[in-house]
Amino acid sequence: MLISISTQAQEDNWTLLKESDGVKVFYQPEACQSQSVPDPLQAATIGFGHQTLKLKFVNSNSSNRSVTFSKVTKNSSNELHSLSLAPGTTLLDKCDEAPRIILNQQKDDDYPVAFSDYIKAFELTINN
Repeated sequence: MLISISTQAQEDNWTLLKESDGVKVFYQPEACQSQSVPDPLQAATIGFGHQTLKLKFVNSNSSNRSVTFSKVTKNSSNELHSLSLAPGTTLLDKCDEAPRIILNQQKDDDYPVAFSDYIKAFELTINN
């Protein structure tokens, strides 16, 4: 009983990002701890942990849909990832699967400075 209550509370934290062609995409930011020691240059800029954008895809169609999304969002260029969604729910909530949130407030870099900027720059395409 306690587990179902906990699961239901977690469901309430999802925010709708996009809805198209029978597919709803929800997001939830979350801290992610790296499993291995990162590259020393990366550690200096993002530390040993980072934020991820957990994604939940709900495909209400009877057939597969394809989605393409940003793995790391920058203002100038993005690393894109494609995924085939079977009917039902697909959850990307592991550090290596979910998009990485990098917010950097240094002058003249390519990263957003706020989460709202990150969401605006986040690319997400749903295809048949």
